[in-house]
Amino acid sequence: MSREDGRAVLEAFRYVDGIYRTAAQLVAACDPVLGGRGFLPYVGNWRAIYVAGKHQHLAHADRWLPRFVIRQYHQEGNNDDYLTIGAVLWYPGAPLELPVGLASRLTASNTGDDIYWVSILQCLAAGCPADGVVRTITPDDVPDAPREVLYELRRKVQQASLRSVAVPLLDLTCPADVDARLLTPLLA
Repeated sequence: MSREDGRAVLEAFRYVDGIYRTAAQLVAACDPVLGGRGFLPYVGNWRAIYVAGKHQHLAHADRWLPRFVIRQYHQEGNNDDYLTIGAVLWYPGAPLELPVGLASRLTASNTGDDIYWVSILQCLAAGCPADGVVRTITPDDVPDAPREVLYELRRKVQQASLRSVAVPLLDLTCPADVDARLLTPLLA
């Protein structure tokens, strides 16, 4: 690798870092919008922003980069009502054409970390493009999802389904866009 190649690699990582930072800022900036709709972020042992692919092992270099940034909320007074907003930047094997912004809602109790994965299942479902249409996602829509995620969906999520809506992430430039393009249709 030449010095020029090295500088190009460094610039590429700075660019990617900026993408993650911008996505995280957009997601975090939605707290007031969701608060106005009666939703609070989970606290305590819940992660404010979940980074997938946390196992950084040489044998699994394809897992080093975070795949999505999400934040989960619950309806005030109901800790089993999960509303998730997030940015899915990439996902190996997913039928994504562009990074997506999404919102999903499900009812579950006694969940583990895999509930984060359940929340983004629309990105793994064939025939569920990021077009602003609210869809119900079931295990039949995502037969190739990780086993643990399907377990969470089948055993811990009511009706083994979630409602989800996604749009191209580039269409979301501020919390008002998230509200209009994702939350309003999902909560209608």
